[in-house]
This record gives sequence, C-alpha cells and structure tokens, in this order.
Amino acid sequence: MKWTGLRIVLILAPLASLGIDLAMFPTVFESRSVTRELNINSLLVRQALPLGTFRGHNIHVSLDNIADERFLDGLHQSGNALAISIFVDRDEGVLNVASLGGATLKRLNALAPSEARKLERAFTSLERGKPGAVAEAVLELSPEQYRRFPVRHIYAVLLPRGESKAAEDDVARGVAQLVAMAEVRRVDALVLPCLGYNWQDKDSISFDRCFEPIFAVLRNASYPQDVYLSLYSEWPTFELEQAASAINRIWGAQAETSDRSVPLLNRGALRVTFLMLALCLLVCSMIVALTLRSFLIIASVFLGMAAAAAAAIDTFLTGYDAALRFWVNAAALLIVALGLPSLVHWDPKDIFKKGRR
Repeated sequence: MKWTGLRIVLILAPLASLGIDLAMFPTVFESRSVTRELNINSLLVRQALPLGTFRGHNIHVSLDNIADERFLDGLHQSGNALAISIFVDRDEGVLNVASLGGATLKRLNALAPSEARKLERAFTSLERGKPGAVAEAVLELSPEQYRRFPVRHIYAVLLPRGESKAAEDDVARGVAQLVAMAEVRRVDALVLPCLGYNWQDKDSISFDRCFEPIFAVLRNASYPQDVYLSLYSEWPTFELEQAASAINRIWGAQAETSDRSVPLLNRGALRVTFLMLALCLLVCSMIVALTLRSFLIIASVFLGMAAAAAAAIDTFLTGYDAALRFWVNAAALLIVALGLPSLVHWDPKDIFKKGRR
C-alpha cells in the first residue's frame, strides 16, 4: 500500500487533534503531589510554592501583597484573574470594599484610571445582589501596564458583613460562581485569597472553610489551569502557620484520595482514544485504501466500539479504582484498534447457520 499524501494526512488527523488538546490543556497528570506538606519557612523564603496537580489544575500557594510592586510578578500568562471580597451590611445595604479591593482600586487608579472606574462599576452592580453573588471587571491594559499588573479579570464576591461564620455557604457559592465564570473566560491563572477571612475577627470563617470549596469546585472544572491560594504576606506569623496547617490538612486529604503508584493522565480517556484511532487507521490502511469515505466509516465504527467499551467498563467496574478502569479501557481500545479489520467480519448469525457443529 503506497504512502500517499491523503493517507498520511488522514492517519495524522487524530494525532493533530491530540496535539491541539495538549496545547489547550498542557497538564500531563490529573492528580500528582509535588509537596506533601507546605512548609511556612520555605514559603517565606520563596514567596510561592507548588503543591501539585489536582484534577488537571496546577495548585500553588503564594505570599502576596498588592502594595508590593512585584505583586504577581511570577505570572506570565496572558489571561490571569484575581478574586476579591466585597462586604455588605444586611440591615443598611451599604457596600464595604475589603482591604484587598481598596488596594486594587488604588493600584489601578495609579496605573489605568479608566480601568479603576470599570472596577468601581462592578462593585456598584453588587448593591442589589445577594451574598455569594459575583461581579466581573475585564481590564483592558496595554502590554506595559499588564507587565506591571498582570491581571485581566477581577472577580468581586459579595459577602455579608459581621456574619463571618454564617458566610460559609456564601463563600462556597461565590467560589463556585467565580470558577464557572473563569472557565467561560478560559482563565489561565486564578489568584484566590482567603475570601471572607478576617484575622482580627474571632468569629471569622476558618481557613478550612476558605479552601475546601475551591477543591470541591475544581473537581469538575477544566479551567483555570493554575490556581494560587494567596496568603497575605503582612499577616502575623501565627496566622500564616494556621493557614499552612489548614492547607496541609485539605491537600493531604485530596492527595490520599488520588494517591496511586502510577498517576492518571489528565484527560486520559480522550487522549488515549485519539492515539488508538490513529493506530486503527494505520492498521486498516494496510488492508484497504484510505480515502475520505473509508476514513469516516473506520472512525465511526472505532468510536462507536470505543463508546460501547467505555460504557461496559463503567458498568462492570463501578466502584473499582480509577486507574484500573483507565488501563482496562486502554487495553480494550488497543484490541479494537489492532483487530478492527477482523472484528467487522464477525456476524452472530454465523454461529447458528444450519449444519454447523
């Protein structure tokens, strides 16, 4: 069988799709621990540390102060986002911008006054909102302005003032909404401070309640690719230690549920399907001429068998480890890819033909 240009292009088509998927979601492993336990001393020295990968999201912890000229200096992506808190008095309905929000406004007023006004309008839009509501400001900054303040999206989360512990559900709703908005915008990196936390308020929401909703939401989200759990660098050391302890508890729990000797590939089922489809096309092209028509037929049959195999594996291996299901599915796809030319000749009627013994 000659290697014609069309044959090569059609075989490479699934691999091109795989390449596009890898470019859009470059994280290799679904869940992987880089740091088992966050060390506050290391964080104080390095200012930012990677925890690992969780459901395809790269998780980091950073020490930040927006008043610092080097704020978010390590973020070089083009679509970064920052979350901030806005508090409302339930009785008076008066908005109160938290310290991070005020510092953000001050920074933008000095850098790009028009964008500061845009952020103020986002704050104002929350006046009639319910706790947990989120307003977005999309900043239009020049390359030089973005270099000095690398934030494209700001998400303001409305929380009740003076009801810190009662705000736990509002924080969870706000985090869910802002991550959903970030996913629509395909945000590269999301900087998440401890929303609703006030270290000077003894009744403040706990660090655990700040971080737990983040992991709950990220389980089913494709974006953002990087998430920074941002701690205020000016907090007293004992506060930073408490925050680190909470992160260690939550990260440890996530690591235990996803810990395995061989980490799962991020978006593994889809990527293995693309790879095996390319192999199937190669095998079939050695038997039949690979035209556009035969390509569509082979791809349709292969994908149909792949979907049936995945459904059967999910049915019969429900409750088993995800790694086992993944590798059984990969083996099934390999059998289909190599054996499709033979499998299509199987006909149940042949078993019951007269005269067969």
